[in-house]
Amino acid sequence: MRGNAVLSRVDVRDGQRTVIRVDRAAATAVDIDWPSSVKVRELALRRPWILLERDASGALPLPALLAPRTAAAAQTPGARQASNASTVSADGKGQAAVPVTLGQLVVEEGGARLVDGGLTP
Repeated sequence: MRGNAVLSRVDVRDGQRTVIRVDRAAATAVDIDWPSSVKVRELALRRPWILLERDASGALPLPALLAPRTAAAAQTPGARQASNASTVSADGKGQAAVPVTLGQLVVEEGGARLVDGGLTP
């Protein structure tokens, strides 16, 4: 697949709160050769925001939220924590990740909140 893609008003939630939000995302010169590679000349994000947090055990819950629902729902809590420590694959089943090449990233009015539950005073 080749072409351009635009998304508007994206809001990824974990049930109670927003973890990723972007008003507009535009990808130009997208070249997808699935499952070998994904190439994007430019990704422009307008007003993106992300919550990056690490729980007390050091796990990152965000990758589990981005996995397909069927794969995430089928995992036990222990398996979900273990998968958080590794790269989430394109299919959410632990297979090799698809390489993604991004030529340029443009962020307009972006923000992030970092929370580290693994730190102790």
